[in-house]
Amino acid sequence: MKNLRKTQVNCDDSSAMRSASGRLKKYEKSQENTRKKSPKKYEALKRRFTEPRVTATREFKVLKALQKRIMQDMEQNICNLWIGASDEYQDGVFRWLNNKTMIPGLWNLGDPTNFASEGGVMLCTNGLWIDGGYSDTNNFVCEKEL
Repeated sequence: MKNLRKTQVNCDDSSAMRSASGRLKKYEKSQENTRKKSPKKYEALKRRFTEPRVTATREFKVLKALQKRIMQDMEQNICNLWIGASDEYQDGVFRWLNNKTMIPGLWNLGDPTNFASEGGVMLCTNGLWIDGGYSDTNNFVCEKEL
């Protein structure tokens, strides 16, 4: 068994940079050799590392656009989702389809307006409700018992 001695190597920044620069040159030379000797293998390796990056970048851009659209909708306070409540049975008293009274604190400021033409309840992007006319065409939410 050999006697191993601990040696301390003192490096200043310039020697560390020379070492890193040398490793980079070796890597670039090996890549160049691979490209010259086996162009198909080189292109396959190149695609293997660039295609996922392109796909991830594309997906990130789609997500950013979707996030921007959602934020714009929230700023505009879009109300386009029927939630299954109305004042159909008694004007001004809003109830769910199961006849339970709605919580009064979730109305948007100024709502319900209690106009006779506005009997349905819609959910807005700010999370609050408004009363809307039945002539409005919107999406809706269904309740499903589990």
